[in-house]
Amino acid sequence: MSTQYSIHPAIGIARVGDSEQNHFYLPPAQLGQMPVECDEWGNVKTAKDGHYPTIKSFRDKDKAILRQGAQFKVYMTDKDGNSQPLVVKDAKKKIKGTIVSGATGSGELIDIIWTVHLANKKSAWYDFEQTSGEHGYAEDHPLRNPEITNDIERNRLIIDPGPQTVRGTRQKAAFKKGENPLYAQTFPPDDTKPYFIETLGEIRTSDSNALTVLGGHGFSGSINHKFPHPLIETYANNDGWFDDTSDGPVTAMLAYYDEQDQQVRYIRIEDPSWVIVGYPRYAPEIPDLITINDVIYDLSVKHFAYKPYLYGTQDDFKEGHQQKDVNLDSWRIAQKRYNPDYYPKFYEEIWPLISRPAQMWNVTSYLGQSYQPHSTGQGGNFYMEMLATPPPQPSTNGPAPDDPNYYHREKIFMSLRQPGEENVFYRHYYTFDEFQFEKPLMPLLAGDNPITNELPSKFLRLTDTQLYILRQWRDGKFINEKEEGIYHSTKDSDMSLSQIDQATLDMGLGGAFCPGGEVAWIIRNPAIYRKAYRINADQKYLPSMQTNNVTTTPGLNLYEAPGLKWNNNIDDGLQPGDITKYSALPWQADFNECSTQDIDVTYDQWNKLSPNSAYEKSIQTTNMTLWWPAHRPLQVFLENGHQAEWSRGIPANKEGDYKMVIAWKWLGFVMSETVDGQTKYVEKERVTDKIGDYETFEEQYPQKK
Repeated sequence: MSTQYSIHPAIGIARVGDSEQNHFYLPPAQLGQMPVECDEWGNVKTAKDGHYPTIKSFRDKDKAILRQGAQFKVYMTDKDGNSQPLVVKDAKKKIKGTIVSGATGSGELIDIIWTVHLANKKSAWYDFEQTSGEHGYAEDHPLRNPEITNDIERNRLIIDPGPQTVRGTRQKAAFKKGENPLYAQTFPPDDTKPYFIETLGEIRTSDSNALTVLGGHGFSGSINHKFPHPLIETYANNDGWFDDTSDGPVTAMLAYYDEQDQQVRYIRIEDPSWVIVGYPRYAPEIPDLITINDVIYDLSVKHFAYKPYLYGTQDDFKEGHQQKDVNLDSWRIAQKRYNPDYYPKFYEEIWPLISRPAQMWNVTSYLGQSYQPHSTGQGGNFYMEMLATPPPQPSTNGPAPDDPNYYHREKIFMSLRQPGEENVFYRHYYTFDEFQFEKPLMPLLAGDNPITNELPSKFLRLTDTQLYILRQWRDGKFINEKEEGIYHSTKDSDMSLSQIDQATLDMGLGGAFCPGGEVAWIIRNPAIYRKAYRINADQKYLPSMQTNNVTTTPGLNLYEAPGLKWNNNIDDGLQPGDITKYSALPWQADFNECSTQDIDVTYDQWNKLSPNSAYEKSIQTTNMTLWWPAHRPLQVFLENGHQAEWSRGIPANKEGDYKMVIAWKWLGFVMSETVDGQTKYVEKERVTDKIGDYETFEEQYPQKK
């Protein structure tokens, strides 16, 4: 393998905040950590122990929410697979630049030229209607703002500030109205209410030429002013509304001085990264049961030979076979399966997943009765010491001799919803554990479409790869790294490129997609990727080597071909705004309503009042289910030890949706603290002088004595 240059992370997550100050923070370096502290240019100080400093507050001195920046760096990987970030020459500091090689020569790196293009296409796109459209929109599928029928006028519904370019250190540029005079920008009118949108954010470079992308300020507004507007009427599609979430490609060119012919030459990084701007993560240390990383990892494993020893052909299972040895075109048409002899590592691959249910206790009270079964402490079903011990020999059919923990692993695995059981509430047959007979399958969370019976997907399930890893663990086919003496660095500074790609996505929501958090179901479509974790970008919207600038970039256009196609841009690559356009408009509506859901779980075999009775009158059965409590907290612990509704004062309905457009920036953050050696998660930084504190949960619902 020759020397390669790449931008990482492949997909970055930025988050909105209403703070107008220069202060911001960066995503958590690893799963379960607090976000990383940096200065106003994105510079991070690495501690002597190899860890990055974490923030102490999510708010500035005026109590406004800080934005989360997505930071990107260019790395060089040599022929032996060793990677390191590029160093740009700095004559004043006597820093030598990395020697880079282009098509016609080599030389010392003297600059990195970054270009980013953010956009928001929500108002111009189709209505979001659960799972309809994921595999193609029907001809009569409704559009948002359907009264605007002229193609040119509909293009004006796109928020498109145009691309921005920066080079050098401590430089910045804004995606702001009027900041790109050579580009035909499109922005909403200035009279949208309650807020108007004049920017989608900005970009900045650090002292080491790393790029940080900052998103907008969380503003949403409507052009509808006549009574009773501005009004929010649905969880996902509100005509006349705009918000300032966004997404788009991140590209880089390397400038080096060729000593041989004494001139500056350029290397274009072939695979752009992508940035997605979402809303704040209010419980940043508590992961969702399925993260964006889990979804993309599963997709990459099954479609891009990301880990062929885990999933691939029979030849892939041979010792030493790696991704670089795979011909992807041949691999995709070959017969593949999960490797029956794949042994996942417990602390790296298993424990981060099975420990998540216990953490939900900190963001919802609905798990009160099931806390002990989910407990990771001694006596709980998820007691780590018990689940981490592999048997001397794996199981082939049922518990193996001298495997006292098989029952506990089986109990957990059999409670999980399997492929094809997305619409199954509980099984009607006895399993290994009779206790689970007719008990709800796990996770007990809403699926991609629990709302209607058209293309339903009532409940969430784990990804195929997650389920396979847990199946291997159930059968005793796993490794305890600590017992085997396998070293695994926990230093932030030691992370590999693949770990960097995955870490920023670990705190994004990977389901349910109805429409979801930062992204909708489009993120699991393999057609939008060029390779594992890499979005396939439309080359028309990237800077060219010939111009070395972005002034020739065409304006965004949904209608380059006659008629509106559901897969617009997918064949040629994605344009700016093509990932977030599927999401709720405005984002606060779905965010507010995705607390709990009464799911219709009426099935023919359930509709008999008595299985042995001739009386077979159907009755409707519903079950109250949670959406994503780690992403949108439901009930939280206060610093006084009481438990309270997290969004107290904002009802989870249409009336509350409009209030959330204004009040999201005053809600509290769930943060960990250690007291007497015990870690607990407590709501902090709620701006009570703006939103009030209302009654505590106990005062609203007093316990019966």
